[in-house]
Amino acid sequence: MSNALNGQHSFILRLLSEQCRNAQALGELRAHFREHHYVHLPNLMTEEAFEFVKTETARLEQFALNRNFLMDGYQTPRIMKALGGEVIKSESPLAYIYTHYEIRELIKNIVEADVHPCLHPNEFMVVNYLTFQGATHGWHLDDPSYALVILTETTKGESGGLLEYIKDWRGICEARGVSAEETVNETVEHCRSQQIIRTHDHQAGDAYLLRADQCLHRVTELTSKYSRRVVINMAFEATPNPTYGFTANRLYADHPADLQL
Repeated sequence: MSNALNGQHSFILRLLSEQCRNAQALGELRAHFREHHYVHLPNLMTEEAFEFVKTETARLEQFALNRNFLMDGYQTPRIMKALGGEVIKSESPLAYIYTHYEIRELIKNIVEADVHPCLHPNEFMVVNYLTFQGATHGWHLDDPSYALVILTETTKGESGGLLEYIKDWRGICEARGVSAEETVNETVEHCRSQQIIRTHDHQAGDAYLLRADQCLHRVTELTSKYSRRVVINMAFEATPNPTYGFTANRLYADHPADLQL
């Protein structure tokens, strides 16, 4: 894997853009993440690194699995094409990005804590392809603590594909006496009525970091047949000894019996 990168790409040592190295900018990112559990990272990578990532995610789409089901527990839809870490690792040098020291150092700087690798063979790095009208990645919590999401293709905000998230989801559910991971739609609507759902639009080349195990989140439905939203999601842990549920394999492993909508 590294030989292929060394032969073709010069960004191995300098993966991130200059603005992600600026001390003042990093301080502002830390403060924002501390308050919001989310931070926007526009133009995360160098131009050359991003072009490589974009080209590889486009090439890997041929291996993605079509998904159209309600996720057990949450009862929210997954209508998309999904590619898990096992296939990425076997088919592409893209998996190298996950282990790059600059990625780990950036996340540690922003969250102000040690971070650890995701040990799930499918969830450590995934590519989600929303490529048709009605495609969506419904409400959920991640098992891993942190999600670094890089957008390689996006649609305009009025065509859907927006990130929505609810901070301190578990605390909200505890106060209401309901499950944080089962049939979430009623509590989501309560949060919408209280205007505490946060919405963000992003452009190709952007990235964002989310405390994904504490913020319930989704990607809104694409509303145009010409829309696309393609992202790489790299997962990292707050603890060296994480535990995992079934949802990642349900979405990213080759599952023969999807529950159709």
